[in-house]
Amino acid sequence: MNEEKTIHGCVSEAMRFLELYEIDGEVLVADNGSTDNSIELAKAAGARVTHVSAKGYGSALLGGIDAANSEYILMADADQTYEWKDVNRFVERLDENYDLVMGNRFTGVIEKNAMPFLNKYLGNPVLSLIGKILFKTKVGDFHCGIRAFRKSKMQEINLTSSGMEFASEIVIKSTLANLKITEIPTRLRVPPYDRKPHLRPIRDGWRHLRLMLSYAPKYAIALPSFLSLLLGLSIFSVVYFLSGEIFQIQLKEHSLLISSALIFIGFQGIFSWLLAEYSLFNNNIKRSMENFFSKLEKSKTLEIFLFSGVLIFFLGLLLNFNAFNYWQSLNYGDLENFELLSRIGPGFILMILGLQFTFSSFLLETIKTSNLQRKKNF
Repeated sequence: MNEEKTIHGCVSEAMRFLELYEIDGEVLVADNGSTDNSIELAKAAGARVTHVSAKGYGSALLGGIDAANSEYILMADADQTYEWKDVNRFVERLDENYDLVMGNRFTGVIEKNAMPFLNKYLGNPVLSLIGKILFKTKVGDFHCGIRAFRKSKMQEINLTSSGMEFASEIVIKSTLANLKITEIPTRLRVPPYDRKPHLRPIRDGWRHLRLMLSYAPKYAIALPSFLSLLLGLSIFSVVYFLSGEIFQIQLKEHSLLISSALIFIGFQGIFSWLLAEYSLFNNNIKRSMENFFSKLEKSKTLEIFLFSGVLIFFLGLLLNFNAFNYWQSLNYGDLENFELLSRIGPGFILMILGLQFTFSSFLLETIKTSNLQRKKNF
């Protein structure tokens, strides 16, 4: 969008190297609503222009991918910061049956002043490191603006991001789909003209991180939830079974309240994690729990979960009934806070967990039914 100072040179360079390497291809420009002379200059240089009305980096690239005529696609920014002389190297990797070939500026060359300091030493490296850890990929530059891929594979993984996070989405979904990925060292050049970058570091950095976490519920939801549940059960056990004394520290009613909250948070978080994983499974994004969810879809999920939830609820109700009988034996006299909470705490925890289990089972059944209906219609 509005790259009239560089688009002619960018298209001309791309076409020159296509011809040099005798690659049968075309240069396609996805215009995202330019109001300057970008469109005319791109056409004058020999490019085919497709117009993408939906705004955003990802929207423009999705429009370009859809309009491309060939199976091999090499995408790059239109500001002349990437070298087209490497086009043959990308094509060679695709010929070697790779599905996604990423450029890597950090193993290549970043010219002085080609990348802002914070982007170079904080934003890109940190986000790429997070991506490598969360998705166990070897890709070292999630946000490189030049990369090649097979059109059919990108359409299969259903890319949807409209903004700058599209760059991460390609890597994440390709990794989760077990596509064959490799990298090529590439050079990032200084733009030939001063220009205001489309990238907004804080906003776009958050959008990248948010996308990563949404596709990694095991780390974003399950891990903290299990830790919360474990910590809550540990504190509750010390208070309830060891009279609240551990390491010469006395835990009483406040610890019971805190441990109860941690147990509720942990339990609900674990169920949210399962729902998130099931959603990714339904959308053919992640298959790591395929056997579990396949069995889940064939089972009487709602009935099993409802029975379990009701059973847990009535077990808690029974414990509280026992606590009420104890209070009755004292002629309904005053109880100390700690004694009161220790008597009714386990029962109320089980009652609330039973209700959470019951209500969540309906949500899971709704998602399950929708997914089975979608598969049937398909």
